[in-house]
Amino acid sequence: MTGVTRWNKTKTPAGVDPWSLTPDIGAALDSANVVIPVASATERDGLAATAPGGVLPVPTVVWRTDKNRLETWNGTVWRAGFGTTYTPIWTGVTDFGTGGSLTGTYWVDGDRVTVRSRAKFGSAATMGTGAVYCPLPTGLPIGGNENANLGTGFHVTTGGILRPLMVFAGSSTTASVWTTQIPVQTPGGASYPAGNGDYMEISINYQTSGA
Repeated sequence: MTGVTRWNKTKTPAGVDPWSLTPDIGAALDSANVVIPVASATERDGLAATAPGGVLPVPTVVWRTDKNRLETWNGTVWRAGFGTTYTPIWTGVTDFGTGGSLTGTYWVDGDRVTVRSRAKFGSAATMGTGAVYCPLPTGLPIGGNENANLGTGFHVTTGGILRPLMVFAGSSTTASVWTTQIPVQTPGGASYPAGNGDYMEISINYQTSGA
């Protein structure tokens, strides 16, 4: 079938094609690359046996009705999701120094968002004593009733000293970073250092109203 490629990238027979009903309909349906509902990993893994030539096209996307999520076949493994990198501009630290860096990755699963973020100090960095905030990914604000504890983290020195951190909602779009002392303090207020190569890393999870 020479076919015509439609706006949604499916192929249908062209007027000049010789007509063969069953193969042509099958080819058109195969080209649709629809999301396939499956009820288990076993059903998902059995799809290859019924695919043309016994090989799944890349990508093949399934909807796991037992897990309420999408999974994608990349030619080697099934993946349930991919992280998205972003640059979280932490505030409240006086100076991250020369060579400091701010990195982050987030994952979205329905209305749940998981974020990992690291703020690394460079040379001549200064922590300061103000409240420290990490912005959440754009367009994924905190929703529902989750306005308190978001997660945890660590302050890590190049000498291998680990100090625990607690992470709370600073606002609907920011996470605030505190020590675990009683009462809690800002990292600088607790004299956490900002040496070259030291870093703070947090891991949080929350419900969003932006999914």
